[in-house]
Amino acid sequence: MKKALVYGLGKSGRAAADLLIKKGYIVEGLDSKKQEKECVFTVTLVDKFKEFADFNLVIISPGISSSDPIIQRFISLGVEVIGEAELGLRSISNKVVAITGTNGKSSIVSLLVHILKVAGRKAIALGNIGVPISSVALTLDPETIIIAEISSFQLETMKTKSIDIAAILEITPDHLERYLSFDHYLKTKCRIEDFLKVDGVLFSIEKYQYLKKRAIITENVRSFAGSIDQTWISNKAFELVIAICFEFDIPIIQIITATESYKSLPHRLEFVSESNGISFYNDSKSTNIESTIYAVNQFDRPLILLVGGRGKGGSYKLWRDSFTSNVKKVIAFGEVSDRIVKDLQKCILIEKRPCLRSALKAAITLATRGDVVLLSPGCASFDAFDNYEHRGREFIKGVQDES
Repeated sequence: MKKALVYGLGKSGRAAADLLIKKGYIVEGLDSKKQEKECVFTVTLVDKFKEFADFNLVIISPGISSSDPIIQRFISLGVEVIGEAELGLRSISNKVVAITGTNGKSSIVSLLVHILKVAGRKAIALGNIGVPISSVALTLDPETIIIAEISSFQLETMKTKSIDIAAILEITPDHLERYLSFDHYLKTKCRIEDFLKVDGVLFSIEKYQYLKKRAIITENVRSFAGSIDQTWISNKAFELVIAICFEFDIPIIQIITATESYKSLPHRLEFVSESNGISFYNDSKSTNIESTIYAVNQFDRPLILLVGGRGKGGSYKLWRDSFTSNVKKVIAFGEVSDRIVKDLQKCILIEKRPCLRSALKAAITLATRGDVVLLSPGCASFDAFDNYEHRGREFIKGVQDES
């Protein structure tokens, strides 16, 4: 009987383990901490793992780099190492649209699913948006179109040509704590082209240097994109949405109708409430420097901006020019707050607070009628929260408690 190791037992790791068990594998788990949720398979802690023999397959969590010593040992032994997304895609025969890029992936994925459903097609959002592909691989209706959000981490461990349509959104510096340089990160993102089926279609906002080909966005598509009223994604990204819909023969009138009824996802420039003339917005999904710049540019009212969390290796000096027009004050919190203060203090009014709740209290004290208090952290959430959703929920709760 075949034996598999699942390294990293978060949501995607557990989905992979369940799928492997259903496929007849003996599964063992490996994680850095004890599991609070019961497992139906043996789990070993990383610091106690010594047995490398007899495994036919290793599934690696997106959060674990392929340079990890344990993974390198398996690779040297000739054991196949893949990620959960690759495992899931190998197990389905559905049409797959894969979306990658730095910012806006989740919004594009959810919009595409919405449009397809309005047009009477079956569609599901999977992947990095929060639902592992492996979790539905054996139960999915074969007619359902998969719209998959694919991260650079997932692309590192993909191998098979399983994608029908790939779309690359804007790529800006991110995850520099993991990649050697922006160029390395860019190259990893562009790998999505390698996993297109023989007759697969590629759309890209830019002609990135590592792409071998690029599908042409027609003037007809550009004209339609410019004429449809929407403000929550860039016009270039919307062009990709229309181009993908046309691949499924969705008429423009249905695209327009669906766009008008679409509601943006939570934690993405989400209006929370207004109190005493002060508006509160939750953009907890902002986990990199560029996404915070985008959020700030969506407002023309004075902002009290809450930023911070766990840094990804980039320079916050990029915020200097973007925050000078309408940012009244920056309040930095979390693990990387000292670095943010150091990078901004000479040109922007800024203070440091120990945690998100403390930063929110300071913002409420400072804000006056007509101001916006905006949480757009520009950093990962893992210094204090389970994920960006957890951080966003805590911000909303804080607004409800404090205002």
